[in-house]
Amino acid sequence: MTQPAQLPHNLQEVVCFDDLDLFGRETRSDLEALVQDVYHMLIEELGSNLDVPDRGIGIYSLLSGSNIDVRAIAQRIDQQLPRDPRIDASSTSVEVGADGGYTLRIQIQAAGSVVGLAFAFASAAGLSLISWGAS
Repeated sequence: MTQPAQLPHNLQEVVCFDDLDLFGRETRSDLEALVQDVYHMLIEELGSNLDVPDRGIGIYSLLSGSNIDVRAIAQRIDQQLPRDPRIDASSTSVEVGADGGYTLRIQIQAAGSVVGLAFAFASAAGLSLISWGAS
């Protein structure tokens, strides 16, 4: 198995997906911080982050309601993620599950490596990171 991208550990960032880590843990690598930031970009509505107002995907809005166009959602993700200077490119697929939930599979190119991310989304449970690592 190929090792995930090796980004230096320059950023000290608290682990915080939906809430702060129970033990106040910090990210162990810049790659882990990037994965966490991708999660935040997915849940942020466009314009809601005052630090980066031209970035945001709004996955809760996109995957709620009717007439969901999974290809358009994948395109929006792939347009937004490379706005982060650490991400060179991304390739996304959105799959509809039998239970009505969604799986987002995102491959990002960062630091010369491809990192695979998988997220699950269900209206009742929200967005959660399933896995990440080398593709």
